[in-house]
Amino acid sequence: MTWVRLDDNFPGHRKVLAAGPEAAWLHIEGLCYCAHQQTDGAIPGAALAKLTQFSKPKAAKLAARLVEVG
Repeated sequence: MTWVRLDDNFPGHRKVLAAGPEAAWLHIEGLCYCAHQQTDGAIPGAALAKLTQFSKPKAAKLAARLVEVG
């Protein structure tokens, strides 16, 4: 079984705050996906809609926001 480690200040980090709560949640879902699948951080586009409750267009928009804020 894999697990994900988060800094206890994750919710208050300036980049997380800039991205917004939905993008932050997508980030956490992505971390969990990558840990479970052992992908070293790669998330195939086809997997994006399956790893989250967000629609594919919304997930893509949130992912772009994560990239934008760094």
